[in-house]
Amino acid sequence: METEAPVAATWPPRYRIHKYWSRKPADLVAERIAAATSPGDLVLDPFCGSGVAPIEAAALGRRGIGVDVNPFAIFLARTTATACDADALAAAGARVLAMAERDEAVWHETRCRRCGRRARLAGTVSHGSALVAVLVRCAACGGTAREEPDVADRSRERASGAAGDGGAPRPPVFVGWQTRKLVRAGIADFGELFEPANLRAFAAIREAISVEPDETLRPSLQLALTGALAQGSRMIADTGAGGGGASWKINVYWLPARRLALDPFRCFANRLTRVVSARRDADAVLGGQARPAFVCADARELAGIVDPGSVHHVFADPPYGGEGIQYAELSALWSAWLDPALEPAFAAEIGENPTRGRDALTFASGLAEAFRAVAKVLADDGTMTVTFASGDRRSWAALDGALAGAGFAVTRAIDVGRSAPGLTQRTSTRATRADVWLECRRVGYPS
Repeated sequence: METEAPVAATWPPRYRIHKYWSRKPADLVAERIAAATSPGDLVLDPFCGSGVAPIEAAALGRRGIGVDVNPFAIFLARTTATACDADALAAAGARVLAMAERDEAVWHETRCRRCGRRARLAGTVSHGSALVAVLVRCAACGGTAREEPDVADRSRERASGAAGDGGAPRPPVFVGWQTRKLVRAGIADFGELFEPANLRAFAAIREAISVEPDETLRPSLQLALTGALAQGSRMIADTGAGGGGASWKINVYWLPARRLALDPFRCFANRLTRVVSARRDADAVLGGQARPAFVCADARELAGIVDPGSVHHVFADPPYGGEGIQYAELSALWSAWLDPALEPAFAAEIGENPTRGRDALTFASGLAEAFRAVAKVLADDGTMTVTFASGDRRSWAALDGALAGAGFAVTRAIDVGRSAPGLTQRTSTRATRADVWLECRRVGYPS
């Protein structure tokens, strides 16, 4: 089999709209779809995640359809692909921010140590239960500094803790593979992932979004909110560098002993800028093309969604097995903050999860069922691209068995470097550094 090493570009603005795991490089996805199909052909992604393949297919004049069992993934993909007035969205976001800050900004103010005037509390640093530092940003004198908390800072922190949660969503912490650190720490609900003042601020933003007059803009505003949650949470470890580059870097919920809680309003404003840019980019790319369709469903149930033999090309990025990403668990925080909230598909995911009774055999069985369903909707001369990344031999055996059992032959394997490798890929010696893309055809059809 021929092996190549194409270089992936970084993600364009439309895919920087929100964090999501295992997103594939749009330029290489588009190249593969363009090579395998003609305008008007139907392209299916049965594990579509944030929607890259269906969106790129639509941009090329193909008919794109994405299926995913994770309702948050479908919400994200559908919102990305829906037409939007980016200028109106920016204005709506400013209204939301002003409304939320009107009621909650008092908890995010401090005193500039340089000029003595009222300043913005850009963040707080806590070690255990103790407030150990404040980040001060002063509009009056332009000063920014990391300071020792004063009496007023400590008083404000105590008062914010007694002020309540502002009606924030507080779903209980479930027993899961990605919540094990929270369970061991005795964390009862997801509201405890936030400092009290930040929890109230995010709740105020959520409420302001719910009363935004233009309902068509609410999904995008909600993505700005959910995208900001982790950045403004207690899951950010303090490195002493003033908060630069803080983000949710690991695929697990956790509370570092020394943590940084950033200004939630600034987090929302930053995410809003990305969402506006993403919506503008998606509209420019999709233009007058028919928008892709997205369906929240199990890949094993494709027969009820897509006509048999109607698909010209399948782009599939299935779960990887082993200690792979638990999409439902990691989306649970975001899902809870949507309005209305979404229910994560914990039980329906294909994959391994020792806390949910899913082992390697369960994964192999689910993968086999999914690819048999794919085979039924693919045209006889249709093609399929499968992307996979795993250091677990059992997972590769499961994929090999699923493809063979569904009547597929691999005609080419391509090693593809990731466009934006995560922290795990950069630091762990056990992590895979590349995806393998497998080009497949039905057994008996020439390549």
